[in-house]
Amino acid sequence: MEPRITPIKNGYAALGDGWAVFGRDPEDARARFVEAERQHAAIRSRGVPNELQPQRELSPTDARV
Repeated sequence: MEPRITPIKNGYAALGDGWAVFGRDPEDARARFVEAERQHAAIRSRGVPNELQPQRELSPTDARV
């Protein structure tokens, strides 16, 4: 994904899909964006831990006695 570079006070923001990184100049912001995107991909590839996965609804037959 190519970030949208926007000037902000004291620098630039590289905007992604729901997240952003900040840099001193457009090139710095873009480089930080690329690194953050790489890190996000690495985290996504690890999968979702069991305790964070959506729980299914229990039926009455699932109740423990």
